Amino acid sequence: MSPVRRLATRLLSGMLRGGSPESREWASAMRRELDFIENDWAALLWAVGGTTAILGRSGGKKIAGVLAGIAIATLLTAGAFGAFALAFHFFPHSVEHSMPWAVWLAVVGLPLAIFIVVARILWRNRRPMAVGMLLSASALTAHVVVHMATHMAKHSG
Repeated sequence: MSPVRRLATRLLSGMLRGGSPESREWASAMRRELDFIENDWAALLWAVGGTTAILGRSGGKKIAGVLAGIAIATLLTAGAFGAFALAFHFFPHSVEHSMPWAVWLAVVGLPLAIFIVVARILWRNRRPMAVGMLLSASALTAHVVVHMATHMAKHSG
């Protein structure tokens, strides 16, 4: 079996193992159909399409929850950047020179802390939304780390 065909088989087999009972029925049927597709790439496209259909059918509310969490986190981050922009506009010398830690706290630390607290509150009843918040926190953290590493590399060399 080619690597492409194995990947197609694994996609649908994963849906068989981890899906809801009705999803497993669909995955089983799609897995059986896979055996009749001769071209490996066509089989992979069949498996990707089938997996997407199963996830969309069974996880529509979950996906909406994750997207809502990401939207809330994005608005919160935009608010933090807006607050920083206002502070810099009204107090440019103070923010730029005497309080550099305040910039990091306002733009990064505060949103991250709020993401984590809100995700913890939402975890029990609205887990997909909490996951969206945590994904956003991870993305913001990665962005800050890359920014700081790039900034340090420019000034050290």
